[in-house]
Order: sequence, then C-alpha cells, then structure tokens
Amino acid sequence: LWAVDHASATPPCVRCVQAHFDICTDHVTDWDRMMTVSVGGDHHIAIVDLQSSKIVTKIKNDAGLSLAEQFVSCDADLTAGQVVMGAIEGQLKVADVESGKFFMYLKGHEDAVRDVRADWRHKEVVSLAWDRTMKVWDLRSGTCARTLHGHNRVPSKMDVSFDLQMALSCSHEEKSILWDLRHGGAVSYYDNWCANDVCVDWDGMRFAGCGDSDMVLIWDMEQGKILQQIDAWDSINAQSIDVDWKRDQVLLGTWDNQVLVFDLETEEILKTCKKALRTVTKVRFNDPPAG
Repeated sequence: LWAVDHASATPPCVRCVQAHFDICTDHVTDWDRMMTVSVGGDHHIAIVDLQSSKIVTKIKNDAGLSLAEQFVSCDADLTAGQVVMGAIEGQLKVADVESGKFFMYLKGHEDAVRDVRADWRHKEVVSLAWDRTMKVWDLRSGTCARTLHGHNRVPSKMDVSFDLQMALSCSHEEKSILWDLRHGGAVSYYDNWCANDVCVDWDGMRFAGCGDSDMVLIWDMEQGKILQQIDAWDSINAQSIDVDWKRDQVLLGTWDNQVLVFDLETEEILKTCKKALRTVTKVRFNDPPAG
C-alpha cells in the first residue's frame, strides 16, 4: 500500500502485509473499512485490516490442497459479508465471511476462472475463464443464466457495469470485446491490440488497456477508435491497470515488479512506487470520494 498523494516522486510504502504463504493471485479492497480480501496459491481467502496490518480472518478451501483447487480470482462485499472466488479448474464458490463457510458452488467452466465480479444487491455474478467463455450467474438459484462466446484464445481480465448490464473483456489475442450481459451477445470488438487488463470509464464510454508492449491505449468505445497512446517508458509486460478518470491518472503494475503512476494529459510519469518484490498482478487506486 503506497501513499501516492505523497509529495515525493517515490512515495513511501505505508503497509506491507503477508496475507498468504504462496502467491497472492487476486484481491479486492474496501476503502471505507480499510480492509482487503485476497486469494492465493495457499488455498486460503485472507481478510486483512490495513490499518493494523493484521489478518482478521482466513477461510480455508473446503476441497483440499491440490493444484486444481488453488484460488485464482475473487470479488467480495464486506457489507454483504460474502466472497466469491474462482479456482484453477473452473470452480466458483461463494463463502460467508462471518461463518467462514462456503455455501454455494457454481459449476460450468471447464478451465481456470481468471476474473470474477459480483453484484450482491441483485444477486448476480459474472465470470471470465480460460475456457474462452464469460458466464452470468444467478445467485438466487445458483445456476448459469447465460454463457457468452467470442474469444478465440484464453481471456485475461474484464471490467463490468452491472447497472448498464455490460462488460468489457480482453484476451491473449488482438481483440477486446464489449458484451451485452442482459441478452448475452457481443456489442463491439476492439481489434489489433492484445491487452492484459482493461479499465473502463462507463460514464464516458472509454477504456484504458495495457499489454506486453510499453504502450497504454485509451479507446473510444462507441466509435471504436484509439484516442490516445501513452508511452509507458521502460515498463515490461504491464499486467494490471487502474484509472482515476476524474484526476486523469493511470496506475500500472508490471511483470518486472514496477508500480507506476502516469498523468493522462501530459503522459508523464508522476510516481514510481518501489518495494514490489514480485510480478504485480493487480493495482487499484483508492476510490475517489462520491460526487
């Protein structure tokens, strides 16, 4: 955890918590509570209090410690008290935070669930897996409502708007896809760019994508055109991206352990966050205040 608003060009690392005994594969942060929920190769869900730097809860996998059961992705809502995680062989499981027990199992994917998002209010989950499909799940019945096909190679990441019932996914091919979740079809394709991660401005209908090159691309989603190309300097294989669209700042995590902040207008690097020891697979800005 870095204080990116710090005056220094190399802001201090203010928290560093070992939540797992193996790689951390995904996490989600509740900034109001200053708590994070993460999953990892140690078959555990870890809930960490960032203020005290202590692990509050650990939920152990209920299906053993085999490689096939390792957790890959997660989403959580600590207000609802629930966590959904995706595993290597396509399993999706929903756990109750208070009891520490899994109570729902969603079966349908045939390969690793690379990304998952949940809307706990409307009881809906969207998952993206290496079987090249996206699935929409109904948590009320525990069934798959729709399966979306369109990627020809394994997908990487996605961004989802449950309000608009749309999702954008990228994959290990030169194509990202905008999906209609309600009707289960592709709306638009963004070709000739292989992205590892995407971040969408759903209000402005634009998205940022990062990939194995040293470029960050900003796309107009309605016109299907590239609005901007940002030279990410010497960053190698950008794995994760987040954008504060109000402040025009891009946060980038890379294969070679870099965490960088760029200015969207000037395209200059603003901050270099040091002390990352391994590949940075997910980065997130603190949620901006409402309004």
